[in-house]
Amino acid sequence: MTQIQTALAADITLHSLEQATAESPRARRNLLIGLWAGRRLGLPEAELPRYALDVMWVDHAEPGDADVIHKLAADFDAVGCCVGDQALRSELTVAQRRAYAETVLHLL
Repeated sequence: MTQIQTALAADITLHSLEQATAESPRARRNLLIGLWAGRRLGLPEAELPRYALDVMWVDHAEPGDADVIHKLAADFDAVGCCVGDQALRSELTVAQRRAYAETVLHLL
């Protein structure tokens, strides 16, 4: 069982997801963008880890970032919040840079 699967099987906490993504820049990026989007969607703090995990899982649907962008855009549309693809891609880039710094650079 992977660390992410363990986090899913257990009570999801932000701490458990941070630990599970400590060595994976892509998983950490998806965690970060999921937390950002969840906050913008107005989700309660307690629901953020579960939402971020959903974003992490959707990344396995197809190669590239389109699956993540599609999920986020659909979720924003569902609550009447207009966030364009370009804004989502820009935020994904910010999350990618932060994830790289938090996972790869701290190992050097």
